Amino acid sequence: SNQRVDEEVLAAGAELERQHVQLVYDAIARQWHGTRYKAWPRVVDFVRDLPPRSLVADLGCGNGKLAPSLRDAGHVAIGCDFSAELVSIAAGEMGMQTVVGDCLCLPYRDGSFDAALSIAVLHHISSFHRRQRLVIETMRILRPGGRGLFYAWALE
Repeated sequence: SNQRVDEEVLAAGAELERQHVQLVYDAIARQWHGTRYKAWPRVVDFVRDLPPRSLVADLGCGNGKLAPSLRDAGHVAIGCDFSAELVSIAAGEMGMQTVVGDCLCLPYRDGSFDAALSIAVLHHISSFHRRQRLVIETMRILRPGGRGLFYAWALE
């Protein structure tokens, strides 16, 4: 059936991402952390424009480089990334509340966040259908009227 083929394609994509993204970031987390230390200006503008004391999901949080901007704006942020090594840095060095998890299957209730950030994540997702699932999953966790911001390096 088509559903079984879709599930197999999605599973193959997950394994590809595990091998070529997750394991790579786990291996280079410490070095990568030294090169990623400042939020991008448009992301900071988005964060500053959120209602006061927003609950923000930082999906694909990496080393938690957005934590200072979120904290400075008075928001509560929870970071999620599938690289356990980067999550460890985000929690330990950036002071971010974090969870190791898959942005395509988030461990959060529907409508639980005021905002969600997905910065430099989509280009790591291996197929259109998996990227679509990431967007749908991100929108699922936003409350009605919540805001999401997606940033990607590549069009395809």
